Amino acid sequence: MKLTKETVLIRLLLFIGIFLVLNMLVYRVYFRLDFTKDQRYTLSKVTKDILGSLDAPVTVRAFLSEELPPEEARITREFKDLLQELESTSDGQLTFETFDPSDEENTPPPNPMMQGQQQNQYPGFLIGVRERDKVSQQIAYRGATLLYKGKEEMVPVINGSMNMEYELVKAIKKMVVAEKPKVGFLQGHGEAGQESVAQAMQELGVSYEADTLTLDDPTRWSEFKTIVILGPKDSFPQSHLAQLDRFMEGGGRLFAGVKAVEANLQNGQGSRVTTGLEGWLLGKGIDVEPAFLTDNQCGGINVQQRQGFFNMVRQVEFRYFPILQNWSDHPITQGLGPMILPFASPVNITSTDSSLNTGILGTTSDLSGKSPAPLQINIEAELDRNTWSFAYSKLPAAAFMEGKIAGSAEGKIVVIGNGDFPLNQGQQPVNPPDNLNFLINAIDWLTDDTGLIELRNQVPKVALIEKLTGEEDASSRQIFKIFIFLLPILIAIGFGFFRFRLRQGRMKRWRNEKY
Repeated sequence: MKLTKETVLIRLLLFIGIFLVLNMLVYRVYFRLDFTKDQRYTLSKVTKDILGSLDAPVTVRAFLSEELPPEEARITREFKDLLQELESTSDGQLTFETFDPSDEENTPPPNPMMQGQQQNQYPGFLIGVRERDKVSQQIAYRGATLLYKGKEEMVPVINGSMNMEYELVKAIKKMVVAEKPKVGFLQGHGEAGQESVAQAMQELGVSYEADTLTLDDPTRWSEFKTIVILGPKDSFPQSHLAQLDRFMEGGGRLFAGVKAVEANLQNGQGSRVTTGLEGWLLGKGIDVEPAFLTDNQCGGINVQQRQGFFNMVRQVEFRYFPILQNWSDHPITQGLGPMILPFASPVNITSTDSSLNTGILGTTSDLSGKSPAPLQINIEAELDRNTWSFAYSKLPAAAFMEGKIAGSAEGKIVVIGNGDFPLNQGQQPVNPPDNLNFLINAIDWLTDDTGLIELRNQVPKVALIEKLTGEEDASSRQIFKIFIFLLPILIAIGFGFFRFRLRQGRMKRWRNEKY
């Protein structure tokens, strides 16, 4: 075909038309390709299921600062991309709009319902800004409010360390669910009182209806999806154990913090605690041993020691306070830090039923032991590490079980060999914080069937280049440096040569066609 001015003009117009059509399609249909190993930019099945269940529109009002340093701007861009993908996946049921609270003209009016809680509807955070060799701080905004059927939820701050998808989907789920599942803290057998679990109940109140209950009223306990038992000291009547059986037969969920041993440091006596709950759990295939866990990695106790004319209080390590930090790969324990379990007991899986899914959640360290109760604890001797000895390694301290535990319904149980770990002391918060986080995670896994807990624990992992720091890596390190230095230059030269040959060929072709 002879190339003329007319054909060139027609091809150019066709190219511009195709480009405009494609641009309009891309603008209306959002998609992106995810080549990351952990698929961090792909919406999870949980998110798609929740978006697919929406029966009314959700409006997301994202309040975002426009002028931000590069790193903060990158996080904001990722947040916008996530909102765009949520909108594209929701089939029109989710829409979003963005505005900068610093721009008063384009900022939506404050919500009068929130004026009593905070003067500024849109909470900000401080960031460092470098300008003209000076470092200053300014307030930035990156969050969202979500509206659904007259309900409103806020995600006040989005930062780079959190799972953005989880925070948004959790807020949507809270508005969509008409009735919160009930979580009951059992009372009547010497369990921890309501004042001791106040912080746990407050944390759970965001997603669940947390309350106390007894097993004396068989009509009320059946309303609860999950029952929490923390450190009972008194015996369970046979009728109460039978009610627990019926609860599990109906697909109930149970968290049991079993206090199988206790110690009195005043007289050094360590004794066994028998309530009947241990036998009931053993019948299900979970054995809480009446023994004290000891560990080389442990917390401390305060002791008085005389120095000169003064009595000084100092904290010393106490092997009966094991630190639990060897976690299995499970939604309950992902991202969990160390826990301290004072006077804890080993927890073993004894069930041989292959239809049940069972496993250990956490173990002690490589240097650990167990001492059967009753025993005498010599406080003075225990303060000397030279007297410690450990005959075991990685003893289990927490376990889970799911499946048809009792009857034909699917149930779940989580057991830990300590009943005091998530309790707050008066107004003091639970310490360390992951003691409480373990309980919250476990209740989420037991109660929430949407799988939202698995989404929360999906933390993006950074793929690091293998370190070449040893002396034997000197030659490899030098080659790597040269390669990194020359690669951009070679790419530029190769591209220039390719473009030169391309233009040369085009000019030769035009000359042959006498254009």
